[in-house]
Amino acid sequence: MRTSISHSITLKNVAIKNKAVLAFLAVWFGIYLPRIFHFFNLGHVFLPMFLPITVVSLSLPLPYIIIVSSITPLLSNLLYGMPLLNTAIIMCGQLIIVGTSQRLLLHTRISRYAIVPISIFIERFLTLGVSILLPSLSISTKAVLMSYPGIIILTIVGLTTVRAFYID
Repeated sequence: MRTSISHSITLKNVAIKNKAVLAFLAVWFGIYLPRIFHFFNLGHVFLPMFLPITVVSLSLPLPYIIIVSSITPLLSNLLYGMPLLNTAIIMCGQLIIVGTSQRLLLHTRISRYAIVPISIFIERFLTLGVSILLPSLSISTKAVLMSYPGIIILTIVGLTTVRAFYID
């Protein structure tokens, strides 16, 4: 007799405690993953702080996403001095835009597999616009445009997350 076990994870009915644990893990990875990338001076290219936000934005409710997106860069600055405070504040906005747009797009007719690239495009477009309109904020236009490898990695992580959490 052959038995098969399929694992399909959905977080709709998971207890708040488990959601808080996932949010904590996202903050932890959001703080320590960039340290690994910055050791090789690749943080601005591969967007490592965006990776955990992408995972939680596809699996947690909006309030958790906003909290994780706000806490992660500020706590990283507080603990390690990186990113610098002005950059951490800008990153809070970027992460909130990415996480919120991914979560909101999840409830539309847009393919789940297109959500991450679209949300990253929205965030990059808005960040580029702000860097042009408000040059005093010191947002590097070059850094915004150089992050294509990170966008590719975020898309792959997003596709993997969608497949893991939303198997239909």
